[in-house]
Amino acid sequence: MGVVILVLVVIAALFAVVSGVWVAIALITAISARRTIPDTQCQADKQSSAINLKS
Repeated sequence: MGVVILVLVVIAALFAVVSGVWVAIALITAISARRTIPDTQCQADKQSSAINLKS
């Protein structure tokens, strides 16, 4: 019976580690994607401001 409990604990620990890695990768991906979007928007705002100033 002790071996079964140990196996379940090991499986639960592995599941927790894999879930943590998955969440970390998802957060890093989301942060990286979010950083590129404002830069693009900022460049578009600068270009539209420059066009408005020329008019």
